[in-house]
Amino acid sequence: MENHEFPSVDIIIPTYKRPVLLKRALESVLNQTYPNIAHIIVTDDSNDGAETKQLIKGFQARDTRITYVYNDRYSHCPAGNKNNGMDYISSDFFAILDDDDWLEQNAIEELVDTALKGNYDFVFANCIDDNGNFTGEHHGKTEDATYRDFICGYFDGEYFWLFKTSSVANHRFDDKLIYGEHVMIWNLLKGKKACYLHKALRHYNTRGFRLTTAVQKNPEKFFDIWYETCTVYEEDFLRWCPKKLQKYLTLLAYHASLAGKKEKAQELISQVYRKTKNPIFLVPIITLNIPHKLLVQLRLIYTNVHLGLRNVKLRVSGTNNRTNP
Repeated sequence: MENHEFPSVDIIIPTYKRPVLLKRALESVLNQTYPNIAHIIVTDDSNDGAETKQLIKGFQARDTRITYVYNDRYSHCPAGNKNNGMDYISSDFFAILDDDDWLEQNAIEELVDTALKGNYDFVFANCIDDNGNFTGEHHGKTEDATYRDFICGYFDGEYFWLFKTSSVANHRFDDKLIYGEHVMIWNLLKGKKACYLHKALRHYNTRGFRLTTAVQKNPEKFFDIWYETCTVYEEDFLRWCPKKLQKYLTLLAYHASLAGKKEKAQELISQVYRKTKNPIFLVPIITLNIPHKLLVQLRLIYTNVHLGLRNVKLRVSGTNNRTNP
């Protein structure tokens, strides 16, 4: 069967000064079983160094599908690099692969096959981390997914996405929100058909990254994420799942304390409480008034307990390994 009988797929790889990891990511794309990967777009902020450029030249000599583009349009950050790559896509579908991750050989084939069978706008599969655990919450089966499912946390965590290009159109990530890509994805899901594919198709690198360190270095960035999340989706949270809004407002309060933005957080939280009179929104108000050092310790304890309980749950259910159903 000729390639033109398969929908075309572009794959965007945002990178920055990690040539060794980028090589692994590229190899995993070039080794895909899917026959019509049209363009592999590697994008950086133009300061990636000679080693990366030499690596790309070597790959381009082997495969003419690889395009190397510099990010001179958006902020120099992961979201900005992804936006830059999205400006160059021309295929029916596209996917984004971070340069420190890599794909199972059948990843694109599985996603496209699911998208075509169900006429889905978006298909997302699970990932597997360095400890062999799925990174996305799941319910042990392939199933349709909705905007409401994401708003209310039925699906939560890290996934690998295939996007129908026409369903994304001119939408782009907010490159001011570091680690806040869910804001755009949730918006895309409104009124669209999506499917969760219960397979681990992407290896998600967790070595060398610590969220607690990132928070301490950029608390204002994380404050911006949760402020945007709470304000953009406030009405839908209140309509369907107020407890999720309470959770995100509590995260907002925590990062406001670290970033010195308590007044702005207090205004939003108080506004929600006055509107609803729901006592659950007293929790983020209390959080704002906890001393800084104690708040950091409580957050660390909560994180460790949450991760421990999640891993126990996955072990008990037998779904914390990469075995695909």
